[in-house]
Amino acid sequence: MKRVSNIDNSQCIYIRRLRVGLSLACMLLFALLMLLGACSQTEVEERPITGGEGKEVDATFRMNVLSNNFPSTRSLMFTDKETKEVADTLSAPSTRATNALDKSVEDNVANLWIAQYDDTGKLYSQYFESGAITSAATGLEVNLKLKTSAACRIYFIANAGDLESFITGESVLKTYTKDFAVSADGLPSGSLGMTGVWSGAVTDAGITGSVDLVRQAAKIIFKYTISNANGFSFTPTAVTLNNVPAKSQLIEPDAQLSSVSYGTYTGTVDNTTATVYWYLPENKAGIVSDANAVTSEKEKVGTGVSDATYIEMTGTAVQNGVTYNDVSVKLYPGGDAAHTTGTYNNYNVSRNCAYNMTITLTGIDFADKRVTVGSIPEITNPDNLDAAKGATKEVQITARPGVEWSFMLPSWLSAVIGGTSAGAGAQITYNGPAKITFTSVSANPTAEERTETLSIAGKNVTIKQNGSELKVNNPGQMDAAANSVSTNGWVNATNGLALLATISSADWLSFASPLATEATGANQDLTFKATTSNPSKNARSATVVVKGGNSISNGSYLALSKNVTVTQAGSTVTGSTVEVAATPVSNATATFGATPGLAWTATTGTAWITVGTTSGSNTAASNSVTYNTTATNPSSAKRAGIITVTAGGQSDSPTGTITVSQAASSLTVSANTNPLAATSGASGTYTLNGTSGLSFSVTNAASAWLTLTGTTTGTTNGSNQTFTYKTASVNPNSAERSGDVTVTAGNMSEKVTIRQSGSTFSVSNTSVNIAATVTSGSVNVTGTSGLPWTATRASGSTDISAGTTSSTATGSAQTLTFNTSVNTGGERSAVFTIAVTGGNHSKTVTVKQAAGMTGTLITIDNTHYAAYKSAANVTSYPPFDYDGNADYKGHKTTVEAGGSYSIELQKEDPSGQPSNDYYTSYNSGTGTLGQTAQNYCANYRKTNGETWRIPTEYELYYMYKIQAAGQNSFTPFASKRYYWSSSVYNGNSGIRCILNFSNGNINSNYTSYNYIYVRCVRDI
Repeated sequence: MKRVSNIDNSQCIYIRRLRVGLSLACMLLFALLMLLGACSQTEVEERPITGGEGKEVDATFRMNVLSNNFPSTRSLMFTDKETKEVADTLSAPSTRATNALDKSVEDNVANLWIAQYDDTGKLYSQYFESGAITSAATGLEVNLKLKTSAACRIYFIANAGDLESFITGESVLKTYTKDFAVSADGLPSGSLGMTGVWSGAVTDAGITGSVDLVRQAAKIIFKYTISNANGFSFTPTAVTLNNVPAKSQLIEPDAQLSSVSYGTYTGTVDNTTATVYWYLPENKAGIVSDANAVTSEKEKVGTGVSDATYIEMTGTAVQNGVTYNDVSVKLYPGGDAAHTTGTYNNYNVSRNCAYNMTITLTGIDFADKRVTVGSIPEITNPDNLDAAKGATKEVQITARPGVEWSFMLPSWLSAVIGGTSAGAGAQITYNGPAKITFTSVSANPTAEERTETLSIAGKNVTIKQNGSELKVNNPGQMDAAANSVSTNGWVNATNGLALLATISSADWLSFASPLATEATGANQDLTFKATTSNPSKNARSATVVVKGGNSISNGSYLALSKNVTVTQAGSTVTGSTVEVAATPVSNATATFGATPGLAWTATTGTAWITVGTTSGSNTAASNSVTYNTTATNPSSAKRAGIITVTAGGQSDSPTGTITVSQAASSLTVSANTNPLAATSGASGTYTLNGTSGLSFSVTNAASAWLTLTGTTTGTTNGSNQTFTYKTASVNPNSAERSGDVTVTAGNMSEKVTIRQSGSTFSVSNTSVNIAATVTSGSVNVTGTSGLPWTATRASGSTDISAGTTSSTATGSAQTLTFNTSVNTGGERSAVFTIAVTGGNHSKTVTVKQAAGMTGTLITIDNTHYAAYKSAANVTSYPPFDYDGNADYKGHKTTVEAGGSYSIELQKEDPSGQPSNDYYTSYNSGTGTLGQTAQNYCANYRKTNGETWRIPTEYELYYMYKIQAAGQNSFTPFASKRYYWSSSVYNGNSGIRCILNFSNGNINSNYTSYNYIYVRCVRDI
C-alpha cells in the first residue's frame, strides 16, 4: 500500500451535524469533528496486514462527530425550589473562568488511527494518519483498503496518536486507557479523543459507509449566582470539581474504571456570579437502587456509590443573623443521555455528554442533604424578657441541618417556630436551624428574675424574664360621711401580674369597685367606700394589702406585697350663732351642721339657757335644736351663751357650739337739763326707761343738798318711769353745784346729774372813801335769798368799823355802813371781808378815811356843764375822760344826773415857784418841770400814800369858772397859761385836751408838746 499525503484543500469536506435535544431547555452541542479525508483520491497509510486471509478491497467511510448528549441540565437552589433547564449549544470558546473551548477545538481531529478486526478479534489491518486531518463544512471522508471478511469490526480512534505499538488485539484495544491531559487552567491540552466503530461484512465489491465519532470526554458547565438579600449572604471560598478520573478508556467501558486515580479541578470564586467549564473523562460511578434510591435532587448525596464526580461549593453563609462557617454544597451531575433512569439515582458521567448545572443561592435550605455545615455557631441567649405578660424575644437556633431536636416549653412560655405556634408546656420538635420567638404567657409572679434553661439541639438556651414590679399610691382622704369614696388611689403593676387587694381589720371600709385580678401595666384605680360615718373628730385609717404574683399564694413572700393606707377624715360639727331679744324667749330654734349619720346630743352650761331638744339619732348636713332663754339680759352689752352639740357618742367625737347671742338690755335716765334754782326747796323730775323686767334701785350721791322725793326701788316696765327730787339748802357757792343720782337696773347703772345754780352775792363797791370829818360810808350787799353772810375786819384801822357783822341775804340790796371818827392825821383805812358762810362768796371792801387835807376841796357838779358843752364839742373834747375812760369813776354819769363829787386840788401851783414857770409835756419829754405831767402827778405825795392824777377837761373848766368868778378858795391857776387835762382828744391817745386859764379856751395838743402847765387833783 502506499501512503497518500497530498490533501486537496480546495475541496470542501462534508460534515454531517447531529443535534440531540431535551425537552426542557436549549441544548449545548459539541460541534462535529472534521473527519479525516480529502478528495476521493485521498488514501491513508497502509500498515502491514497482521491477520486475516481475505483480499484487499477499496473502502470509503464518511465520518460524523456526534453532538453532545444532555443527560442532566439542572437549575438548583439552596431552597426547596428546583427547575429544569437544558442548554441548546456549547458556549463560545474562552478560558475556563468564563467560557468553554472553541467549537473548532472541540471538533478537531488532529490524527486518526484505524484498525480492522475479524469476529475473533484478530487484527486484519491498521492505518494511521497525522497532520493531514482537516475539517470542512461538508464533512470528512477516508479511503482505505480493507480485507474482505464476512464479519469484522473497524475502529476509528481520533486524537489518540499512533497505537500500533500498543494495540496487539481487539481485547487490548477495548481496555486500553490513556492519561487525560489538561492544561494549567484545567482545559484539555490537546484535541479531544474520539472513538467510532463500524461493524459488518467486507465484500469484494468494497464498502462505502459512515461512522459516528463519539468524544471520549464529558463536559460540565457550572453557573452559580449569589443573591445577597433578605437577610441572606454567602461568601464563597472555593468552587471545585471533585473525583475527576485521571485516565480515559478508548472504548467506552461498561462500568467505573478500576485502578485509576482521581483529581480535583478548581473553579472561579466570585461573590456574585460566575460560569465554570470543565472537561473530564467519563466516570461511570453507577446507578443506585433499592435502599439507596432517592426521590429528589436534595437527597442526591452519593450514597451507594464511590468516587462519583461532584461539584462542591464552599464558603461562609449568613442567614437570619447567624453566621455559618465551612458551608458546603455538593452537586452530583451524573445521568444518562436517554433519561431512562432517574437522574436522582444516576451518578454516571458519560462520554460526549454535556452536564449543564445552574445554581442560584438565595438562602440555605438546611433540610437539603447536599448542604453540610462545618461548624455550627453557639446559640446566643436573648436579652431578658420584660416581666409583663406577652413579652417576646427571638432566638436563633443554630442547629446542624438535618438534625432533629426537640424540647418542652415551660408553663410560662409559648413559642412560634416556622410560622407554627406552640402553647405553654407543649413539646416542640424541629429539624435543623430555626428562629424561635418566645412569648411569656404570664407575668413573672416574683420580683426577682426568673430563668428557664432549655436544651435545644444539644445546646443550652437560657431564657430570662425580668422581675415584676408592684407600685401603689395611697388614695386621697375620703370624707367623714358614710358612702364617701376615696380618689387618686391606684395600683401599677407589671402587665399580666395577678392582683389581689384585701382590707385589714376595718369594718367601716369596703371597695368602691373591685380591683382587677390582673394588672395592665398602667395605673389601675384603687377606690374605697366608707360604710359608716366616722364617729371621731380625728381621722381614722385602715391598711389595705395589695399583693401580686407569688405574694398572693405565699404569705411569707413580701416582695410583691404593698400596703395602702386609706384615711377617712374626722367628722365635724359646725355650730351657728343665733340672735335673741334681751327679754326671755321660748321654743327658739338654732341649727347646726354635722357629718351625716351620727347620733348627737345637745347640752348647755349657761344658766339662762335651757335646751328643748337634747338628742337625735342621725345627723344630717343641717339639723335643728330648740332652746329657751329664761332671763332678761341684765347688761347693756350683748351676752352669749353656749349650746354644745356632740356627734358620734365617743370620747373623741367632734363637738360644735351654737352661740346664743342675747341682745343687750338698755337703761336710760334723763332729767331736766336746766339747773335748779340756787335756793332751798327747788324741785325737778328725772325719768328712767329700762328693758322690761329688770329690778332697779336709785342712790343719791348729792344727799347733803338734794332730797329724792319719789320711790327709789322697783322693776322696769320697758316704758318711761318718772321720779321727783328737790334741793335741801341754798347753794352757798357762786359756781353751779351738781350731784349724781345713780339708777341701777340689772348690771347696768346710769347716772343723771342734778344741777343747782350757783348763788349770787355782790357788794356794790370794793372801796369806800370817807372824809376826814366825822361821817360814815356804806356799801350795798345783795345775795341769793337765804345766804348767810358776815362782815369782818381783815386788817387796818380799828377806828373804822362795820355797822353789822352778820346777816342773811334776802335777795334784795342790804346796806352795810362803815363808821369813822374825825381824822386829824394822815389817811387811814381798813379792809373788811364780806363773805357767805360755808360758801365761796367773798368780797373785800377797803374803807379809806382821808387824811387831814393839804390842798383845797373842790366839789364838782353840773353848774358849768351846759357852758362847757356850748364851748366845746363833747365828742372831740370829752369832759370826764381819763386816759381813754370817758366816764371816769362814773363822774360823767353823776354830773349829768345832777349829782356831784369832790376832789382835792393841789394846794400850790407848780408854775408859782419863785423863779421860773415850770411847764412840761404830757407823757414824753420833760420840759422845765424836769418830768412829764403824768409822772409828776403819779409821784406827787406818794410817800404819804396819796394818789394824785391829772384832772379831766371839765374839772379844769369848772375850776376856771370859779376862779374867773372870784369864787375860788384855792390858790389861783396861772393866767395866760394852758394846763394839761387827762381827756383824750377825739379818741387819739397822742393828743390831749388843754384849757387856757386866761380865757377858758378849750383846745388840744400833742402829748409830746412841752409848753403846757400841770396841776394835780386827788379823788376823795
